[in-house]
Amino acid sequence: MVVTLMKYFYLFVALFCLLSGILVGFAKELPLSMIVIFLGFFNLALYYVFHREALKKQQI
Repeated sequence: MVVTLMKYFYLFVALFCLLSGILVGFAKELPLSMIVIFLGFFNLALYYVFHREALKKQQI
């Protein structure tokens, strides 16, 4: 239950960071855009880790 909740939380945060990073990029704030997009990819990696944990728990 907690793993599933965290999985979708990190997916939501990752998509929000990627979208806001792209929007900030259009405002010509490149350093801020790169930081936010990096945070988005970091959250996607966390989503992947929690997704693997959820799959492991389903197999047991």
